[in-house]
Amino acid sequence: MAEAPLLRLEGVAKRFKGARRGAPPVEALRGVSLSLAPGRRLGLVGPDAGGKTTLMRILAGLVTADSGAVELLGGPPDQLDRSEVGYMPQGGALYAELTVRQNLELYARLRGVEPQDSPERMEHLYRLTCLAAFQDRPAGKLSGGMRQKLAMACAVVAAPRLMLLDEPSVGVDPVSRQEIWQLAMDLSGPGTSLVWTTNILEDAARCDEIVLLHQGEIRYHGPPEGLAKGADGRCFSRPLPAGVRRKALQDLLLEPGVVSGRIEGGALHALTRQAAAPSGSGWKPVAARPDEGFAAMLDDGAPLQPSALAEAFPLRFDQPDQPAIAAIGLTRRYGDFVAAQDISFSVRRRDLWPARTERGGQVDHLPHAVRAGNAQ
Repeated sequence: MAEAPLLRLEGVAKRFKGARRGAPPVEALRGVSLSLAPGRRLGLVGPDAGGKTTLMRILAGLVTADSGAVELLGGPPDQLDRSEVGYMPQGGALYAELTVRQNLELYARLRGVEPQDSPERMEHLYRLTCLAAFQDRPAGKLSGGMRQKLAMACAVVAAPRLMLLDEPSVGVDPVSRQEIWQLAMDLSGPGTSLVWTTNILEDAARCDEIVLLHQGEIRYHGPPEGLAKGADGRCFSRPLPAGVRRKALQDLLLEPGVVSGRIEGGALHALTRQAAAPSGSGWKPVAARPDEGFAAMLDDGAPLQPSALAEAFPLRFDQPDQPAIAAIGLTRRYGDFVAAQDISFSVRRRDLWPARTERGGQVDHLPHAVRAGNAQ
């Protein structure tokens, strides 16, 4: 007999007032239904303003749904034992002026755990987060990755059965992202369920299942490998000549039949709206990636328009060897911790054309409407 889900949503809807007087209301969630069995890990992905944080706040009991049913551990969120659910909001909700130890002990008491009664648990958290040597440092003087680890430790200090982590790896480097994911795995028990919201599909792909939420609706729910199928037969690549990286990508993205593009290594990659290569020679079909399936599912069909801002900053080829960026002897300290010491480097103008955007270490392949800020 299958175990009862730790999390169940049925037809959940939530509406907020418009930002301005007379503006129509914003439908943050529209009939969302899903369930999560014990021991399962769910990656919740989608563009900004897609409804992810609203959904997480409903699960955490901070926001009440307008309609639909919400059950966590067999009951409504407002009747939960708070020690059974660990919620990490965006930004971590740490107290910057309190030390690492004070933050952790405060959250332990809020979840019904007396630190002096659970020394093994506290030491376990310090050891896994590598924060044992920083217990007396104010949280505001930690690096970004260290703050995220402390925030996660605060969320799961009571060893909850359900972990709700809202973008726990945002704003940190790829190594710290991996460490934060491993920390979540080490802190969860065999029957612990986890909901991990992220804009980084590489993180979501580590989960057992993915939910793609857009404009308050579920557009996909299934295994990570299934997300790429939405772009099957529509992904192409060709070699990229040196010196034309940015213009080649600009020209590609302005084609009406192209959803997204990127430069990777020495190749130009394209996702098209139909199973046909973009204009030009040398294109070869390649396997679709999850982020391309993501972009294909969210594509609104509108061609990308030329950017007036980009036109105001034309490429300059007159001084290609002059540095566009130069750093000389940069040092940054957090208290007595040296995060960067005597860093020097320079980037020439001809090297400063990556022709792609990065968000938290992940290439941004959002479709045109989302890139233009038209998502609700």
